[in-house]
Amino acid sequence: MNVNRNAPPPAHADAGRSRSSARWSRTRGPASLWVAGLVVLLSGPSWAEIVDHDRQMIDGLRQRRLFSLAEAFCLAKTGAATADEPGLADWTVELIRVYADQAVNAVGSERDAAAARADAVADRFETDHADHPRLPLVRVQAALASLALGELSRMEAEVGSQPEQALTRARETIRQAARQLEVLDEQLTELIPVADRRPRAAGALTSAEASSLQQNVRYQWSRSLRNQALCYPPKSPDRLAALTAAVRMLGQPLQVLPSDDGLVPRIRIDQAICHRLLGEFDVAATALAGLDEPAQTPAVRLAARAEAVRLSLAADKTDDALRTLAAGRAIDGVAAAELDFAFLEVYVAKWRAAGSRETREEASEWERKSVATLEFIEQTHGPYWARRAELLLVRVNLRAGSGNVSILDRAARDLYRKGKLDEAVSAYDKAAEAARDGGDRQQAFALGYRAALIQQQRRHYDDAANRFSKLARTYQTNPLSSNAHLTAIVNLAQVAKAEPDRLNDYAALLSEHLLTWSTAETADTARLWLGQLYEARRQWELATENFTAVTTTSEHFPQAVAGGLRCWSRWLEALQAAGEPVEETARAAIRYGQQVLRRDAGELPMEWTELDGGCLVGLARIQLRFLPEGAEDLEPVLRAAVEQAAADADWRRGAQSLLLLTVLRRVDGEQESRQILSQLADASTEQLWELLTGIEQAAADVPRLAPSIGALERDIADRLLKADPPLKVADRRRVQMIQAAALVKLGEQAAALAALAELAKTYPDQAAVQVAYAERLLADEDPQQWRTALDQWRRVASRTKPRTPAWFRAKYSVALAHFKLGDPGAAAKLIRYLQATENLAASGLQDEFAELLARCR
Repeated sequence: MNVNRNAPPPAHADAGRSRSSARWSRTRGPASLWVAGLVVLLSGPSWAEIVDHDRQMIDGLRQRRLFSLAEAFCLAKTGAATADEPGLADWTVELIRVYADQAVNAVGSERDAAAARADAVADRFETDHADHPRLPLVRVQAALASLALGELSRMEAEVGSQPEQALTRARETIRQAARQLEVLDEQLTELIPVADRRPRAAGALTSAEASSLQQNVRYQWSRSLRNQALCYPPKSPDRLAALTAAVRMLGQPLQVLPSDDGLVPRIRIDQAICHRLLGEFDVAATALAGLDEPAQTPAVRLAARAEAVRLSLAADKTDDALRTLAAGRAIDGVAAAELDFAFLEVYVAKWRAAGSRETREEASEWERKSVATLEFIEQTHGPYWARRAELLLVRVNLRAGSGNVSILDRAARDLYRKGKLDEAVSAYDKAAEAARDGGDRQQAFALGYRAALIQQQRRHYDDAANRFSKLARTYQTNPLSSNAHLTAIVNLAQVAKAEPDRLNDYAALLSEHLLTWSTAETADTARLWLGQLYEARRQWELATENFTAVTTTSEHFPQAVAGGLRCWSRWLEALQAAGEPVEETARAAIRYGQQVLRRDAGELPMEWTELDGGCLVGLARIQLRFLPEGAEDLEPVLRAAVEQAAADADWRRGAQSLLLLTVLRRVDGEQESRQILSQLADASTEQLWELLTGIEQAAADVPRLAPSIGALERDIADRLLKADPPLKVADRRRVQMIQAAALVKLGEQAAALAALAELAKTYPDQAAVQVAYAERLLADEDPQQWRTALDQWRRVASRTKPRTPAWFRAKYSVALAHFKLGDPGAAAKLIRYLQATENLAASGLQDEFAELLARCR
């Protein structure tokens, strides 16, 4: 499709152009003309050191914003040039241009870094080559780089969220450029008279070249003065003074340059700009006369055309501006961002005028053209020009009260960038309402989503939750509705952290998610969170129900499996403590664990992952604790998992511990269990605790294991007591008690008694310790120990709450000690007294008391 490049932007002038060609023709930004003067100079004989195809190469790389490649190209050229070659300076100029161009196309720290590189290149060249004959060119390019950045900062002040800060930076940078250009002007004034008299070094500037360069410097100096003026308010004395100085400065080159010099038309355009800003419209028009003619270059003609449009707008002659635009936006395939932006300024002016006359249909047409032109500029000229165009439309939209969704959207974004968040949310709400009224439900959802996100970023979590949930319910068919609802849950969770009474609302929203979006990917996240909530509430059954509903394809599946088995264990503990049956629940937990392990076509894993290993450990713990009669089926699975597990797998030690417990239950398992324990040399304290607990249970389940269990308990207790960091006091005491009990199981009565005696001395206020010591004393075969036992049991009884099971046990033990010491009368007397004064039937020891009394007769 052939494209009419002269067509105005809103007439779809770019409709048939490919993305690549659009990128190629894109204007680089506000500094598109800032190197013009120097390029004019270097286009003459002094450019001989840089061949034409190299120049085209570097220009193409810059236009495509391939700055890294352009930098590498220039660095290679400067590296290959000798210190006295003219090309060294010329390629240094190009390198500065690359860095400066990169800076004006970047933001924040990236811009600062690129600008710093440009300064560093110029400074290094001047330091290393202070006598280089082409040093003035490097100095000029460094000054122009500063001017470009200052001009950009000044323009950004119009569209930025912090205009004063941007203007301050702009003033500083522009003043720096102006000072550099002023110094260069003085240096060139000294160089011009003597340039042709002294011996000429290779590449040195002639007097004519130095004079041409000086006129370029003065032209750029005037531009710096104009930019300084625009940093001040309209009609302020500072602005008027700077503009007047710029006009005076522009007159100097015109007195020197021939009328056919390429710089003259650019100077005249700048004169027109300054006179327009001063309100001198007739003088400005005179300066522009004849510049939009075939004799001029396309770039000059387009720049003059753009300024003629602005001059007509400033003089309130909008129809004249339209007639100027009718000449077209491009000449010989060349286009300019300034002229396309002028199109937009005219359309906006017509829109504003039509709106003020209350001609709705006409205003809507100019509004449509304005929006189309904005989108064209955004596509063709990049983010900077798009930002300026956007701001222009936002301003007129606020005045006109338009309901255009695109402009309302851009207005909201502009308010957001400026930090006016309440207004931004309101603008997004209006844009969403306009989109919905216009039948565009997808855009309405997107705009409402942005408003909700702002509230979330501001930590207005309650409002954000309401907004996201309302969006999800209103637009349930939108592909992102489930995400919106899940984000509502996230925000409500934040509310509930500060207001725990809102947890019920949080649970309700999670349940709603599972009812409405049960098949969405987000459903598994909701199931996981609901499971975690019920786990925190100790509602074990509901927690396992949600954890186990998470699908195997979910990223949350490993976490859900661990949570499910963990909650099943807690649930089983609660049932057991309440004296309720546990078998059915335990079997359900084991079935779930087996399904996880055999999820691959019903087979056990070929390679054991963290998920598989963790599942096996959780399953085995439940089996051994609550259904130990089926433990023999665990042994081959645990053995295979341990053998195939990676040496550093987190779950491997836990699996080894559980394998030890299953092996221990076999008649011939003592020796292998001790071998497995030796392999657990680096077991954690937690794992050793688990072993001790499991071994104690095994001893209760299988009494014949007592001797072999004693040895294991003793070894594990020894390792725990040497743990680093040391155990807490309560944990250490418990381990020491287990260690003493293990000595009893091993038949080392004296050692056990000595250990308990030391414990009783160390923990005089710990009833469990004192009772264990008393029991061991009374169970000893040495009558001397029975006497000590009598005293110990009396102390225990005196410090135990009367009429409790522990108190009755202590009284019975006192009587038994009397009997064993050969004083049955004292024993009988105590028993009869208790029978007379206490309700022994409630003690649980009535039969034991009666039997002992009978033995005393």
